[in-house]
Amino acid sequence: MSLAPAVSIVVTTYNRAALLGIALQSILLQDFTDYEVWVVGDGCSDDSGAVVQALGDPRFHWINLEHNHRSPHAAQNEGWRRARGEFVAHLCHDDLWFPWHLSRLVAHLRASGADLAYDMAAEIDPPQVVVCLGEQVSFEHAVIAHMTNMMHRRAMANGQILWRDPYETGWAVNAHFLLSVQRAGCRIAFLEQLGSINFGSGTWNAYAATNFPQPRYLARLREDPHGLAMELLVANAARASRERDEDRYLTLGAALRRVARRWAWRAFNAWGAERTPALQLRRWQFARQRKRYNRQRGLPF
Repeated sequence: MSLAPAVSIVVTTYNRAALLGIALQSILLQDFTDYEVWVVGDGCSDDSGAVVQALGDPRFHWINLEHNHRSPHAAQNEGWRRARGEFVAHLCHDDLWFPWHLSRLVAHLRASGADLAYDMAAEIDPPQVVVCLGEQVSFEHAVIAHMTNMMHRRAMANGQILWRDPYETGWAVNAHFLLSVQRAGCRIAFLEQLGSINFGSGTWNAYAATNFPQPRYLARLREDPHGLAMELLVANAARASRERDEDRYLTLGAALRRVARRWAWRAFNAWGAERTPALQLRRWQFARQRKRYNRQRGLPF
């Protein structure tokens, strides 16, 4: 293989060859080209491997795990293990990157000296509802971000942090990973830019539907990415202003109940994150929620 690239991109996928091809096209649109791509199938049985090979680009590599793990954690770990770059970026098979995503995150990591950086995402939900996800903090002041928006140093925490099975931790894969990063004392930096477009597979019924919005957004990314970014930010601002207006009319009791539920949940997690009874409850709750979510996505498990 050639000299190590600056960035290793890990793309995890499971049986969505058509969407995978669109996501990979958004990598080819990047204004930063010093990268390699590890596309890791989580036990795929479709034509995903052929989609990667059809690109004819030696920077793109295909690996398929022997069986499906019901979450992308094993595929993420395999991609990270094979990565050779100074930095590792992550892209889900149904999401898209703006052309400046890689270049600006690389510059931000180098300038800040942080171990991990992430930027903003425009999350598109039917029917074309736009929610821009920026700097987010949960209990214990842990950052919560989508894996599509992350870039981190390959040698972060001396390789001691892994993506964990959510059915064992009771946490979403990205949430537990970021919590582990922060608990290891790693520095996390947020970049105030719109870097990706995310499409929730549950809201779009990704494994059952046939009509998806990704092709339209990929065309816009080719033609006018800056114009598209502005449209998404304006749509998010309009939605946020409507929600603020609605919140003004909350009764005092409803507002207090909302705050009480939020803080009670955070306190429970902060107290019981690693305690056996709470961990068992979290596992049960996660499995229950994920089963319902997978039905929405059209998955059998």
